[in-house]
Amino acid sequence: MNNFIIKRVQIEGGFLDGLELTLSEGLNAIIGARGTGKSSFIELIRYCLNVQGHTSESNTKALSHAKAVLKDGQVTVTLSDGKEDYFFTRNSESDFQMNLPKNMKAPMIFSQTEVETIGLLSSGRLKLIDNFIENIDEYSKKELTLIAKINTISEQLSLLTDKANDFETKIHPLKDLTKKLSQLEIEEKKISEISEISSNKSNELKELGEKYSKQNLKIKYLENFINNENIWLNDLKTNIQRIPTVPTWSNEKDENPVNDLIVKRNEFSKDITSLLNKYEMQYSDTLKIINEYKQELEIISKKGQELRSEVDKLQEGAGEITRNCQNVRNEITNLEYIGVLLNETNLNILELQKERNSLINNLEDVRSERSNLRLKICDYLSNELAPKIKVSIKISHQLDEYKQVLTNSFKGSGIQYNDIVNIIAEEILPRELVNIIEGNNINELVEYTGISKDRAIRIISALKTHTGDIITVLLEDEILFKLSDGQKWKNLKELSTGQRCTLILPIILEHKDTILVIDQPEDHIDNAFIVDTLISSILKRKNEGQVIVTTHNANIPVLGKAEIVAQLASNGNRGFINVEGRLNKHNVVNAISNIMEGGEEAFKNRADFYGI
Repeated sequence: MNNFIIKRVQIEGGFLDGLELTLSEGLNAIIGARGTGKSSFIELIRYCLNVQGHTSESNTKALSHAKAVLKDGQVTVTLSDGKEDYFFTRNSESDFQMNLPKNMKAPMIFSQTEVETIGLLSSGRLKLIDNFIENIDEYSKKELTLIAKINTISEQLSLLTDKANDFETKIHPLKDLTKKLSQLEIEEKKISEISEISSNKSNELKELGEKYSKQNLKIKYLENFINNENIWLNDLKTNIQRIPTVPTWSNEKDENPVNDLIVKRNEFSKDITSLLNKYEMQYSDTLKIINEYKQELEIISKKGQELRSEVDKLQEGAGEITRNCQNVRNEITNLEYIGVLLNETNLNILELQKERNSLINNLEDVRSERSNLRLKICDYLSNELAPKIKVSIKISHQLDEYKQVLTNSFKGSGIQYNDIVNIIAEEILPRELVNIIEGNNINELVEYTGISKDRAIRIISALKTHTGDIITVLLEDEILFKLSDGQKWKNLKELSTGQRCTLILPIILEHKDTILVIDQPEDHIDNAFIVDTLISSILKRKNEGQVIVTTHNANIPVLGKAEIVAQLASNGNRGFINVEGRLNKHNVVNAISNIMEGGEEAFKNRADFYGI
């Protein structure tokens, strides 16, 4: 059993000013005529303990209700685990500051409207199931951590993919240039055969050209390396200068406990600075090497110019062909270097994709584990509530969040997306869609969706910067509640308000080891259900968690064997406790008999019939 109970509720100020009620571990029934403050009592408990409503709308209404009733007063709720009491106090202006005890499950509080409507929303049904699962919030925390990492990698992948595409565009002419060089070299060879001298000088010029290209490649490689090193060194210098401020030690009698650490840190900082200075000397040496290479390149270039001039004199027109050959060779060398950078970028992309895939697998495992727990809860509830109620799950069935991510991604793109959002969400899983986007698989997208190639190209382009959001989007589970009318199963949305309550209340009461607070659960349901099902659920829950209900129906406190019954009354300006105590007290019996339906004779008949 959950050791925690709401032991006492005290209200000062507002409509229920002066109300103080001590509650028991079992069933506590709050009775009274309409307008005496029963619902207000429930909402003040919710407000004091900062228990959120089950929808944003109900949460807003509950907050407004509590503040209106409390006015400038305050409410105090005492929680107890049997050994220690925990006090929570809140007024209409204060924010909730305290946390519930770590080993305590938050109370489940339902207004009358929430009981009637919670099952209509997918999120409401899911919340009812998740409340059965211990530490369910840990799954969300794991999700958020993994999603943050995946999004970071996806952003890096997007940048690297753009970089790789740029490189591919730049090296596109390489094939044509290679072909052009082959043709020019044929012409160059013909000219060189005219004269042995011309041939020798042309060969020498060709060697110089190759030497020039190699030397130029070395310089570009070293300059690229130096630029990266310069960024790295600047980052290191900036970070080493960000020495954290040491808070002032206010205890003058004792030595600052971090003095030794500060000394070590300063020594460490000096060591790093010294190492950086040494490295910068090596860095300067590299710059000198680059300058030496450039000087050598100038010598090669000058010598090449001289040779070219000589060859031109020997063979009119040969110089132009030779120059064209050299220019093409230089272009090819530069593009080959870009090809090297492209290969490195593609390797980085593969490594990041591998890392991201691992994180996505972990994310899917977390979600799958949570879905399996939900499945077990659904099977348990179907078994416990048979043959009238069936609870089932469709795993990863909700597409609303996926569609919203796609819609947000298309906004501002100029694409008509209303139809394509639904088609993509229903036909392509998020992970498959990202593979299509990053692989630029236009034909695959056309095959899945039946759209034109041109539209597929535009869609892939629009989604490229949103892969992180797409690949981590949650396809939430769908929980289904069904009620048997004796002949067929009916979905919850087909049911009347009373039938919905008939279905929802037993599920709520199956929550064990937690405090349940329910406002008027009997509204819209008949006495047969109250006696056959609701009372049975309440009695089955005895010793497994505290229940606090407000009610107009005598069957609930009488047949449910309430341990505490409190009758609220009102003088029009203020609600107050008129009677409180156990069922065997004469004034409690009178309160039930006089206020609740059926009167004293009905109470005696119930008591005799059920042996109370």
